[in-house]
Amino acid sequence: TGGNLSAPAFSVLSAEDYLTLDLVCLLIVNPAEVFLTVLVFTAVVRSKVFKASIPQRNIHLCILLSGLLMSIASGTLTLSWILVVKGKIEVGIAFCKVGYYFIHIGFSLGNVLLAFLAVTIHIIITKGVHRIKVLHLNIAMLVLWMVAFVVPIPYFISHFYNFNEIFDGAICFAQFHTLGYIHSIGSAIATDATSRIISIGVIIATAVHVKRNTYTDGEVLSKAVVKFTGLLLLQNLVGLTLSTVGYIPIIGYAHIRLPSQVIVALHYLTLYFSLRVPIIVPPLLMIAVYKPIMKTICFCTTPANPKSKRFSKNTSSSIAWFSENSEIL
Repeated sequence: TGGNLSAPAFSVLSAEDYLTLDLVCLLIVNPAEVFLTVLVFTAVVRSKVFKASIPQRNIHLCILLSGLLMSIASGTLTLSWILVVKGKIEVGIAFCKVGYYFIHIGFSLGNVLLAFLAVTIHIIITKGVHRIKVLHLNIAMLVLWMVAFVVPIPYFISHFYNFNEIFDGAICFAQFHTLGYIHSIGSAIATDATSRIISIGVIIATAVHVKRNTYTDGEVLSKAVVKFTGLLLLQNLVGLTLSTVGYIPIIGYAHIRLPSQVIVALHYLTLYFSLRVPIIVPPLLMIAVYKPIMKTICFCTTPANPKSKRFSKNTSSSIAWFSENSEIL
């Protein structure tokens, strides 16, 4: 059941139920993930090891910042739905547009930055850290951020998206016009699909290279690099699935006419789960994989891991940073 600006429905849930679900997300979930992201961001900044490895540090910080943007966007969207339920329709729609804008930025940046990180790791392991030009990398990331903030502007243009119809009197969805579909599909191909393909290909190539060119006692390098790249690959695949799930309520509302109960259920599944993965997973992976981050957060020291017994000629110097500073806990 759709709604409009003057006819709130509340046919699926009561206004109080909608408010409860939205407030739990806004007041508990969002602050928790912001705290986690800021904590890990601070640890990366403070870590002496990351200060000595500028390319990795900058990409990791940008990944965390994209997750922070996603959290802010999620909070903005949730606030928009609260305002709509409370009858502040026009203000709620304005916040809804801002939320979609920053969601688009966060997803795009997160996907492309994972590709950046995968390529950087591959170059360091196969060619050596000296092959990474920090200035060139920083310029590329600056351009990426500028483009990321420009591409979602159509969310504020009515010829692309319509936000004026409220679902069940409580949820603001973006309704796609023809230009909106072109914009959304084009963005998905240019950033989401391309970045995931690059990430998956490079991660697999890196893992294969490590297996073929490194001989260790299995206690340091294999666990650190291979498992780390495998986790990045897993996150890419999970992220692809969840990104698809996130579009179902919008498409179901606009075209398929799914039952209202199904749309509301998928909507809150997206809010509480799909949107959380790109926010929470990266900082948790950094804590799990990198000892310097764990040490900084816990203010503790752990015994050094035994060094690898033997490395191939091409990889011994290239992977020193990982073998010294990475660990799956």
